[in-house]
Amino acid sequence: MAKIKSPESQPISKKVLLSAREITQGIEKLRELIPQVEELMKDGIPYQEARKVKTEFQVRKTIREIFGAGSPECIANQQHRINTNNETEIAKTLSMLHDLITSLEEKKLGLLGGGQRLSPHATDGRTAKHEQSAMPVQPVEPAAPAAPDPVLPSDHLEVASRRPTEPDPASSSDHLAVASLQETRPADSGAGNAIVTAEPRAVLTPLSSEARDPLNALGFIRKLCTRFHALVRELRLRSENRPPFDVEDEHDVRDMVRALLCLEFEDLSMEEWTPPYAGSASRTDFFLKQERIVIVVKKTRQGLGAKEIADQVAIDFQRYSIHPNCHMLLCFIYDPEGRVVNPRRLEANLARESAGRTVEVLIAPK
Repeated sequence: MAKIKSPESQPISKKVLLSAREITQGIEKLRELIPQVEELMKDGIPYQEARKVKTEFQVRKTIREIFGAGSPECIANQQHRINTNNETEIAKTLSMLHDLITSLEEKKLGLLGGGQRLSPHATDGRTAKHEQSAMPVQPVEPAAPAAPDPVLPSDHLEVASRRPTEPDPASSSDHLAVASLQETRPADSGAGNAIVTAEPRAVLTPLSSEARDPLNALGFIRKLCTRFHALVRELRLRSENRPPFDVEDEHDVRDMVRALLCLEFEDLSMEEWTPPYAGSASRTDFFLKQERIVIVVKKTRQGLGAKEIADQVAIDFQRYSIHPNCHMLLCFIYDPEGRVVNPRRLEANLARESAGRTVEVLIAPK
């Protein structure tokens, strides 16, 4: 009779994700867990304890399948538990899932060669940090020590946490622009060298790689959309018998989304236009110019179901496909009454990518 190995004797392995397709499949699996975890926050659901146990098992199993049994992500969450009596604990589980999704998205971006390089040591399940990289300085022939330049002191020009060789005043602005890890942006004509020469710290001041990273921006927007319904429920509970804050129509949803976006993005701007399906009524969309993301907000109602939403998203994509600064159109569909029968299928059917532009649809709650 063959001897059966115990689980402790099985070899521990760490799965290596080598293709963008594998990473995409892992991201989709993690995203499918988020609505299940959010469901635990609802009051009055029968068999809550059974749901909790099933969700815990699926979370641990999914992480093990994606990252491998010996991975830091699996080891850190192999005893993961969810306390359904405490929304803070449920929020920690949601935050953990979003962090894993963000780390996979950054790894995928690195494989596709579409962003900054990822640190090879940042694979422990937390959000990977971008490595700072500077333009290589041209080798300089050895020369006798010279007095420091009084206009460009070397103490003020720290590029990527290193003191470089004495820079050439004509090329110092190029080195500082690379060290700031910013994407290509329009420069002021003839003002670059003057700014660096007069005050070198002026270029380095707005360094905030996390706030300016499109992946982090997408993570915040997705979390805002998936947690929006929970926020609406909380606003209905007022103290001292005060009237609740109700979200009655699409204008209310749009106002709340705008206020929440302002918490994270100081440069949020508005795009107002009149879609053909809206008659003479105008609509305001939200635009993040630096991340090149347009956010469209809709709310289901009688006469606006899955078919009408699909038609409207197609019209919106046609408009923004010729927008010079829009690379991604993210449509948030708020469906509190559950008018969309199969939201995940509709999300998958409406997602598309064409001519370097992407459409993503998020329907909540599911």
